[in-house]
Amino acid sequence: MRDFYTRVLGLTVTDEDEELGIAFLSAQPEREQFGPVLPVMAYDDVEDALARA
Repeated sequence: MRDFYTRVLGLTVTDEDEELGIAFLSAQPEREQFGPVLPVMAYDDVEDALARA
């Protein structure tokens, strides 16, 4: 999924939290910190990570 957003849509990963399994994306990283947030792990794993946070 990340490949689609970065390669096809041209978004840039501006930050990532591997423990939570999320990546922050931006269309204009030089002007904005982030826009959409992309889960990079299975949904159940994200829920478990958020419950531990």
